[in-house]
Amino acid sequence: MMKCSRIQLNLSDYSRGLLSEKEAEKVASHLAVCAECRKVFEEESRLAGLFASVGMREPLRDVWPLVEAGVRADNRSSLLDKVEVWFRIYRRRLAAAAVAVVVVCGTSVSISLHNSAVAAEAEKARAREAVAMMGLQLAGVDQQTSTTETMISVLENQVP
Repeated sequence: MMKCSRIQLNLSDYSRGLLSEKEAEKVASHLAVCAECRKVFEEESRLAGLFASVGMREPLRDVWPLVEAGVRADNRSSLLDKVEVWFRIYRRRLAAAAVAVVVVCGTSVSISLHNSAVAAEAEKARAREAVAMMGLQLAGVDQQTSTTETMISVLENQVP
Protein backbone atom coordinates (compact mmCIF):
# COMPACT_ATOMS: atom_id res chain seq x y z
CA MET A 1 0.00 0.00 0.00
CA MET A 2 1.36 3.40 -0.99
CA LYS A 3 1.51 6.27 1.49
CA CYS A 4 -1.10 9.03 1.25
CA SER A 5 1.54 11.70 0.58
CA ARG A 6 2.80 9.81 -2.48
CA ILE A 7 -0.72 9.11 -3.72
CA GLN A 8 -1.70 12.76 -3.40
CA LEU A 9 1.33 13.84 -5.45
CA ASN A 10 0.12 11.59 -8.30
CA LEU A 11 -3.59 12.47 -8.24
CA SER A 12 -3.42 15.18 -10.90
CA ASP A 13 -1.61 12.90 -13.37
CA TYR A 14 -3.91 10.01 -12.41
CA SER A 15 -7.02 12.06 -13.21
CA ARG A 16 -5.61 12.86 -16.68
CA GLY A 17 -4.56 9.28 -17.41
CA LEU A 18 -0.86 10.15 -17.49
CA LEU A 19 0.38 7.48 -15.05
CA SER A 20 1.72 4.13 -16.12
CA GLU A 21 -0.74 1.27 -15.85
CA LYS A 22 1.03 -0.09 -12.77
CA GLU A 23 1.06 3.30 -11.00
CA ALA A 24 -2.58 3.93 -11.95
CA GLU A 25 -3.58 0.58 -10.42
CA LYS A 26 -1.77 1.44 -7.18
CA VAL A 27 -3.51 4.81 -6.97
CA ALA A 28 -6.92 3.28 -7.77
CA SER A 29 -6.56 0.59 -5.12
CA HIS A 30 -5.46 3.17 -2.53
CA LEU A 31 -8.41 5.44 -3.39
CA ALA A 32 -10.76 2.51 -2.89
CA VAL A 33 -9.75 2.25 0.79
CA CYS A 34 -8.71 5.80 1.77
CA ALA A 35 -11.48 8.36 2.28
CA GLU A 36 -9.04 11.24 2.82
CA CYS A 37 -7.27 10.65 -0.50
CA ARG A 38 -10.64 10.20 -2.25
CA LYS A 39 -11.70 13.62 -0.95
CA VAL A 40 -8.44 15.20 -2.17
CA PHE A 41 -8.89 13.43 -5.54
CA GLU A 42 -12.42 14.78 -5.90
CA GLU A 43 -11.22 18.33 -5.11
CA GLU A 44 -8.27 17.99 -7.50
CA SER A 45 -10.57 16.67 -10.24
CA ARG A 46 -12.97 19.56 -9.74
CA LEU A 47 -10.10 22.05 -9.79
CA ALA A 48 -8.66 20.43 -12.94
CA GLY A 49 -12.07 20.74 -14.60
CA LEU A 50 -12.15 24.43 -13.78
CA PHE A 51 -8.59 24.86 -15.07
CA ALA A 52 -9.58 23.17 -18.32
CA SER A 53 -12.52 25.54 -18.78
CA VAL A 54 -10.39 28.69 -18.50
CA GLY A 55 -9.70 30.24 -21.89
CA MET A 56 -6.31 31.43 -23.03
CA ARG A 57 -5.71 35.14 -22.48
CA GLU A 58 -3.48 37.49 -24.37
CA PRO A 59 -0.85 38.97 -22.02
CA LEU A 60 -0.58 42.74 -21.71
CA ARG A 61 1.65 43.97 -24.51
CA ASP A 62 2.48 47.46 -23.35
CA VAL A 63 3.29 47.29 -19.65
CA TRP A 64 6.18 49.76 -19.63
CA PRO A 65 4.11 52.95 -20.26
CA LEU A 66 1.94 51.99 -17.28
CA VAL A 67 5.01 51.41 -15.13
CA GLU A 68 6.61 54.67 -16.23
CA ALA A 69 3.41 56.64 -15.59
CA GLY A 70 3.13 55.12 -12.11
CA VAL A 71 6.71 56.03 -11.24
CA ARG A 72 6.36 59.62 -12.52
CA ALA A 73 3.02 60.17 -10.75
CA ASP A 74 4.64 61.07 -7.43
CA ASN A 75 7.68 63.28 -8.01
CA ARG A 76 7.82 64.31 -4.36
CA SER A 77 8.73 60.92 -2.92
CA SER A 78 12.17 59.34 -2.86
CA LEU A 79 13.31 56.85 -5.46
CA LEU A 80 13.02 54.04 -2.90
CA ASP A 81 9.40 55.04 -2.18
CA LYS A 82 8.66 55.12 -5.93
CA VAL A 83 10.12 51.65 -6.44
CA GLU A 84 8.18 50.33 -3.47
CA VAL A 85 4.91 51.80 -4.78
CA TRP A 86 5.64 50.57 -8.29
CA PHE A 87 6.43 47.07 -7.02
CA ARG A 88 3.31 47.00 -4.86
CA ILE A 89 1.11 48.08 -7.77
CA TYR A 90 2.60 45.87 -10.49
CA ARG A 91 4.03 42.83 -8.72
CA ARG A 92 1.06 40.60 -9.51
CA ARG A 93 1.07 41.62 -13.16
CA LEU A 94 4.81 41.13 -13.41
CA ALA A 95 4.60 37.74 -11.73
CA ALA A 96 1.70 36.76 -13.98
CA ALA A 97 3.63 37.95 -17.05
CA ALA A 98 6.71 35.99 -15.95
CA VAL A 99 4.60 32.86 -15.45
CA ALA A 100 2.99 33.39 -18.85
CA VAL A 101 6.38 33.74 -20.54
CA VAL A 102 7.68 30.60 -18.85
CA VAL A 103 4.52 28.66 -19.71
CA VAL A 104 4.45 29.83 -23.31
CA CYS A 105 8.15 29.10 -23.83
CA GLY A 106 7.96 25.79 -22.00
CA THR A 107 4.83 24.78 -23.85
CA SER A 108 6.32 25.72 -27.23
CA VAL A 109 9.51 23.77 -26.61
CA SER A 110 7.70 20.78 -25.14
CA ILE A 111 5.12 20.56 -27.91
CA SER A 112 7.80 20.75 -30.57
CA LEU A 113 9.83 18.02 -28.85
CA HIS A 114 6.93 15.66 -28.16
CA ASN A 115 4.96 14.16 -31.00
CA SER A 116 2.62 12.07 -28.91
CA ALA A 117 -0.94 13.30 -28.52
CA VAL A 118 -0.92 12.57 -24.78
CA ALA A 119 2.17 14.73 -24.20
CA ALA A 120 0.72 17.59 -26.27
CA GLU A 121 -2.59 17.41 -24.38
CA ALA A 122 -0.76 17.38 -21.04
CA GLU A 123 1.17 20.52 -22.04
CA LYS A 124 -2.05 22.27 -23.05
CA ALA A 125 -3.58 21.32 -19.71
CA ARG A 126 -0.53 22.72 -17.89
CA ALA A 127 -0.83 25.94 -19.92
CA ARG A 128 -4.53 26.24 -19.01
CA GLU A 129 -3.63 25.60 -15.38
CA ALA A 130 -0.97 28.30 -15.53
CA VAL A 131 -3.47 30.76 -17.01
CA ALA A 132 -5.94 29.85 -14.25
CA MET A 133 -3.19 30.30 -11.64
CA MET A 134 -2.44 33.73 -13.11
CA GLY A 135 -6.14 34.54 -12.76
CA LEU A 136 -5.98 33.46 -9.13
CA GLN A 137 -2.90 35.58 -8.59
CA LEU A 138 -4.52 38.63 -10.22
CA ALA A 139 -7.57 38.05 -8.01
CA GLY A 140 -5.27 38.27 -4.97
CA VAL A 141 -5.40 34.59 -4.03
CA ASP A 142 -2.13 33.30 -2.57
CA GLN A 143 -1.79 29.74 -3.87
CA GLN A 144 0.73 28.88 -1.14
CA THR A 145 -1.60 29.65 1.77
CA SER A 146 -5.11 29.43 0.30
CA THR A 147 -7.21 26.30 0.53
CA THR A 148 -8.36 24.36 -2.50
CA GLU A 149 -11.93 25.40 -1.68
CA THR A 150 -10.94 29.09 -1.86
CA MET A 151 -9.28 28.59 -5.25
CA ILE A 152 -12.31 26.66 -6.56
CA SER A 153 -14.65 29.41 -5.39
CA VAL A 154 -12.61 32.15 -7.09
CA LEU A 155 -12.24 30.16 -10.33
CA GLU A 156 -15.95 29.34 -10.44
CA ASN A 157 -16.68 33.07 -10.28
CA GLN A 158 -14.20 33.78 -13.10
CA VAL A 159 -15.39 31.11 -15.58
CA PRO A 160 -17.86 32.61 -18.11
